[in-house]
Amino acid sequence: MSQLDIRFTTAPNGEQIAFVIIGRGPVIIRPPSSLGLSDFQNAPWVGQLAQSLAPDYTLVVYDHLGSGLSGKEHYDYSLEGMVAELAAVGGAVGEPALIWCVGGAGPLGIVYAARYPDRVSGMGNAGWIRGRDFVATSWFRSFRPVLESDWDFAIEAFARIRGQNAGERAETLIEVFRRATTPEAYRAYLDGVATHDATAFLPSVHTPTLVLHNEGPVEKVEWATEKLHSMPGARRIVTREHADFNDFPSIGRLIRQFAEELGLRRTPQQEPQSQLSARECEVLVLLAAGLSNAQIADHLGRSPRTIDRHVQNVFKKINAHNRTEAALWARDHGAA
Repeated sequence: MSQLDIRFTTAPNGEQIAFVIIGRGPVIIRPPSSLGLSDFQNAPWVGQLAQSLAPDYTLVVYDHLGSGLSGKEHYDYSLEGMVAELAAVGGAVGEPALIWCVGGAGPLGIVYAARYPDRVSGMGNAGWIRGRDFVATSWFRSFRPVLESDWDFAIEAFARIRGQNAGERAETLIEVFRRATTPEAYRAYLDGVATHDATAFLPSVHTPTLVLHNEGPVEKVEWATEKLHSMPGARRIVTREHADFNDFPSIGRLIRQFAEELGLRRTPQQEPQSQLSARECEVLVLLAAGLSNAQIADHLGRSPRTIDRHVQNVFKKINAHNRTEAALWARDHGAA
């Protein structure tokens, strides 16, 4: 990614929460699924998800306090403290958003949707409802003692949490985790997560919701079933048969489909300048995200020669001499 629109908002405790805005159109907010993965500047899947939503949606991702670019002196990982983080970011964005809450973000998404229904246009929700159910899993009972004794080994265990991450993917997860936070903050985070309980808020969630279920060591089908039966807004359960939850382009397609189902589409006021064709707008968004012409061609399923022609047309129409100028134009005109 390049030319990131990084902003800051203030948490109730006075610390600064860093968030990034990518794209243009209806807003999708994705809270971090774990403190160990809370580093949008270095996590490659942020760019992958943004590309899959381009050019029709705005992706907003933030770093929890104690991680990434956010403040690290004071953090509150109670359920109230983490809902306050999401509320601060949602308030700064200033318009209703589809929130996509998985893993550790599951309970705070439930509470946020119940408490701020006017701020939430829809929700995807995966993971546990009560932290005590998460810490009771055999995976967590094995992981926590390792965390206390060997930080590096614990990070590797986390990276292989679902038994599906190997090779380069695991190494990427490990590197992001190491850079995202500290052992002290992560232990405090797990202690906070253990106290989370969103059960009482389930009947108050009228927001249209996809219940996401990816069966594994820390996800149980009964949690998904409870959400479906207890949240009035829950529409259906989506499983691995419908989407690959380990592939961010696949997740992006699922988010896009749900957003379209809810009628969330770009308005004419949200379009880049009309001098660009729809395809040229797509190319410009991906160019501004840092993709090469070959990568854009692969992403859009077009030949490199076709993309070369689109890029030259974009440069001519916006009077840009190179990719940097084009990326700056895209940012200034709401196309990236």
